[in-house]
Amino acid sequence: MREPKQERARETRRRILNAAAVVFAKNGYAASAVEDVLKESGTTRGALYFHFASKEDLAKAVIEEQTRLLPPHAVDCPLQAAIDASHFMARELQNNPMMQAGVRLVIEGSFTAPATQPYREWTDIACSLLEKAQSDGIVLKHINPRRTAELIIGCFTGIQLLSETLNGRADLPQRVTDLWEHILPGLGAPYVLPRIDPRGTSAPQRHNSAERVGVE
Repeated sequence: MREPKQERARETRRRILNAAAVVFAKNGYAASAVEDVLKESGTTRGALYFHFASKEDLAKAVIEEQTRLLPPHAVDCPLQAAIDASHFMARELQNNPMMQAGVRLVIEGSFTAPATQPYREWTDIACSLLEKAQSDGIVLKHINPRRTAELIIGCFTGIQLLSETLNGRADLPQRVTDLWEHILPGLGAPYVLPRIDPRGTSAPQRHNSAERVGVE
């Protein structure tokens, strides 16, 4: 059984981290102050510095937390799993301050050293799914999984920025769908395309299956 004191400390750390996510998501790193996080969290300066050595340390903790948000994906169809992961991120970017803050902090790169690890982790996930899909005959043999994964992550980063700038990410799921609709014909084996849904298998709305990529 956990000690009540340890439990309170974990809860305080969580509250500070969640508050920091809200602040960083709204203001970015440079325009955010420790005082903003204290106000949002309702905690003391001493409590914050007990858990985090500095504003930069706090920002890095938000980035680390954001990279843990992606759930494990079933690999019955690894290519569909990659699509589903991108749609999960799109929905989280619309609604979850932790994801919003983590992505903004990574893109802004306002630290003493650039935060490259999230990009590497996202790319590794995509690459592993593409490699599995290729070994299963789902992805075309001539495709380079690593380079393709980097392309997909780069495209996703760009379209989420465009969507955020134009309309606060309101159309991000549709833009992700558009991305996959353009990529899939040159990526997937023809026989599998009718079974792949570029909108993601957990998308809130469904259309006629004849609208899917590769279906005549």
